[in-house]
Amino acid sequence: MSAHLKSYWYNTTITTTATATATASATTAIIAFTTCVLVDGSPKDPQLPPPTGNQEPYGIGIQPHWIILSALCILLAIFFIVFSFQYFIFTMAAVGFVFASSATWVILTLAESKEGYPSASIVYMCGSLGAGAVVAGASMYFWRTTLPFLGGFAGFTLGMYLWMWREDHVIINVYARIFTAIGIGVALAVLTYVVESMVVVLATSFLGGFLLILGLDIILRTGLLQAIRDLFNTNPFRDIVYHVDNKIYGMLSAILAVFLISVILQSYIHRGRRFGVNIVKVLEPPLESGG
Repeated sequence: MSAHLKSYWYNTTITTTATATATASATTAIIAFTTCVLVDGSPKDPQLPPPTGNQEPYGIGIQPHWIILSALCILLAIFFIVFSFQYFIFTMAAVGFVFASSATWVILTLAESKEGYPSASIVYMCGSLGAGAVVAGASMYFWRTTLPFLGGFAGFTLGMYLWMWREDHVIINVYARIFTAIGIGVALAVLTYVVESMVVVLATSFLGGFLLILGLDIILRTGLLQAIRDLFNTNPFRDIVYHVDNKIYGMLSAILAVFLISVILQSYIHRGRRFGVNIVKVLEPPLESGG
């Protein structure tokens, strides 16, 4: 979409955007508060040994905050897969939210000491959701930056996805694989300026597929979350063990399947359309002939 069309669309909906930003931020704040309360009150049995291996990050039992996080991932996935192409400004907000919350989670993981955080679940959940809400609002206003970042973030996530297929993550050095994934992201960000609609369909389909399966993994506990933790692990106090088994292969294959289905459906439904431009036909009354 041309900058002129986006600027016109943006300027004519500034009031709606401001209202949407406030609503989204308030909703996220409520979710964060509710999650914190539920996390703090989650049942814990000290007699049960902590889970190990791929089950380590999930803890004991299905706790309420995991249910909320799973539902949030699935809802975001549905938005990316079904609604993202026609709702430009909300797509920008969703990209900012997912990126900021994920980045905050990774930073908190890398900075955690040997003793860990007091009330670690509260720190992780509330910190991630809070950062996501703030950046989501900013992303809606600075959409010119967020638009190419949509392709860049999807490209980076694609790189991470490829490394999950092996226990050594293909590239053993953590910094090398991160920068390689960043390179993939930069390539897709540049392509956004060339073939925007195509990149948007590919990016939203992949992010949607990844979030959908991640949301299911949080409940099914297949180990996909452990793969993400291991990808970024440079913390000397955290010995993370990631094992690739049939469950992991199944979840990774499911991401690919959802991605392909979404690409086909979005390409068919939105063929000939531009990202974020909704053209409404106006029927003019017939001209009266002079008598």
